[in-house]
Amino acid sequence: MWAAPLLPAAAGWHHAPSGIVAGRSTRSLDRMRTDVPVFRAIYKGRPTPDAPDAAEVGGASIVCWVRASSKREAAEMARRAIEEQRWLILAIDEPWLEATESTVPIESRQYLEQARIDGECYVFHTWNNNPEDGATAH
Repeated sequence: MWAAPLLPAAAGWHHAPSGIVAGRSTRSLDRMRTDVPVFRAIYKGRPTPDAPDAAEVGGASIVCWVRASSKREAAEMARRAIEEQRWLILAIDEPWLEATESTVPIESRQYLEQARIDGECYVFHTWNNNPEDGATAH
């Protein structure tokens, strides 16, 4: 599904050739419960100076898919996961909402399903760190 990593990636986080980085968390969940919803939000972020990809990546739109009992719990789980990857959250582009098949575009349903399976899925739509390239967010 994903191309070979372009930059070093932590376990469960993958780089795709289009500037998209997708990450799966392996945090344990009560997998027998099917009533726990998946929430989705979009953050704007950038790598910390000590992040492995800080020299090449200027920032990202981070789509967070988190299976949690509340929006607050989802936000806390996402914050921890993003910080573990040595990224900073700069802003909330879209607030936390419950994600279902009827509210998610067909092209994003794979991430909803992945969050149902793994508990979390993060998709980083990255852009270049070099402003002379005229790069913009993907």
